[in-house]
Amino acid sequence: MSWLDLPTRVAGVDKNKAADVNQLMEDIRLLKGGVASTAPTISLESFINNFKQYVAGNTYNTVLLDVTGTNWTITRGVFIPYQTIETSLGSDSEFRLKFNFIGAVSVAVSDFIATISGITFKNVANYNVAVGSVATGDESRGFVAPNTGNVRCIAESVQTSFAFTGDVELDSKPTWMD
Repeated sequence: MSWLDLPTRVAGVDKNKAADVNQLMEDIRLLKGGVASTAPTISLESFINNFKQYVAGNTYNTVLLDVTGTNWTITRGVFIPYQTIETSLGSDSEFRLKFNFIGAVSVAVSDFIATISGITFKNVANYNVAVGSVATGDESRGFVAPNTGNVRCIAESVQTSFAFTGDVELDSKPTWMD
C-alpha cells in the first residue's frame, strides 16, 4: 500500500470555510487506490475478513477446541479468531479472539475459571483484561488472565451457570485455527 499526501490547509486561510467537495471526492478516490479518471483498484469487499467460526467440542487442524473447568460442562461455545492488519507503529499484525460461551458447573461456586484450549492470552503489562461475564443473572466480574487460556468470573454469590463474551489479543495463532 502506498502512502498518499493529502492537501493541508494553507496558513491564513479561513478554517471555517466549507471544504471543496470536488477536492474531497478526488482525495477519497486516491485513498481507495484509483485516480479521478479510473475506478478504484481496491474494493470495500477486499477489506472485509471472512471470519471462520469455530465451535467448542469439535476438532480443527487435528486439534480439539475445548473449554474445560472444575465440574464444568459447556453448553455452547463459539470462537472467531482473526488477525489484525499491521499498525502504523511498525509492529507485526496480531491475532485476536472473539468468543461467546456458556456452561454450567455441577457444584455451585462464586469464583469460576474456564480454560480455552490451544490459546494464550497476550500479556498486556501484566494486567488482566476485562471481558463480559454473567453468572445466572448475578452481578459478576469477568477477565482473562495473561499468559494463559483462562477466563475467570467472580460472582457476588454461588452460581451454577456461567457465560462469557469478549474480543481480546492473543500471543499467537490458536493451535486449532486452520
